[in-house]
Amino acid sequence: MNPLRNFNRRITWACCALLAVAVLPPLNGPATVTAEEGAPAEARPRIDVASLQADVKRRLERLEPQFSAENESEVSLAVSREYDVLSWLDLTYVQITELQAKQQEVTHQIEAFKNELDTTRKFGLPDVPPYSYLILDDLRNEILTVEERLQSLTHRGKGLTSAFESAQFRKGEAETKRRLAEEAYSSSLHTETKETLREEYEDALLSSQAAKAALEQLRAEADLNEAEQQAATVELEVLRHKEQIVAADVQFTREDLASRLVMLDKTEAQLRDNLATRFSELSKYQKQ
Repeated sequence: MNPLRNFNRRITWACCALLAVAVLPPLNGPATVTAEEGAPAEARPRIDVASLQADVKRRLERLEPQFSAENESEVSLAVSREYDVLSWLDLTYVQITELQAKQQEVTHQIEAFKNELDTTRKFGLPDVPPYSYLILDDLRNEILTVEERLQSLTHRGKGLTSAFESAQFRKGEAETKRRLAEEAYSSSLHTETKETLREEYEDALLSSQAAKAALEQLRAEADLNEAEQQAATVELEVLRHKEQIVAADVQFTREDLASRLVMLDKTEAQLRDNLATRFSELSKYQKQ
């Protein structure tokens, strides 16, 4: 197969697939949000991504021989679309698996933060008071960083919620098309139209499968975002508790002053280097 032609064709179909089925719902479901879909992340059942991906790979292997150089010109549009959508499904299942694995990692982080918070409440900090002002300053900087991250995650969560709501509307459209195609095919009595209706039904069925995968990917992203919000919230609680402990018994020592002066010297040197670089770039630009 011509690599450039094959690449352009797959890009076209991928764009069409994303426009048509991105964040669309599962195969067999009503247009409204079900109890499972509206449930918390930990209560929602997981799809068997491994089995679905294995099935997709088998179907791709079955189609591969049709795309040999000698057969390329004979490949129908329907087969070409099926191959491209299956390829997209294969990639989507990989992404879902990665998102779910990342969520598990974040879940472990949440437990670690909870354990750290419990230990800090019981035993305090390992450092002996009075505490260095640098420790307090570092804690406050960490708190600001986590607060910004939590704000960003909260904003992203609202966007994912909006996308999920839009997906419910698209879900009704996709399911309606699938049901109509199935009814038309199963009730057809004319041999001359049966084949056309079968192809239309299979295409609708494939779109539904892609829709389900797209929605599951959106759910996995939402679940990960929710877990990251929980982790940031607990981490923030840990840092604020440490800040309270340190602030209650802190002093600014000569060592703190010396450390701050060293940091200021480094910052000054970096600023001078950056300024010299900018002047050099400006000089080259002016000479052109």
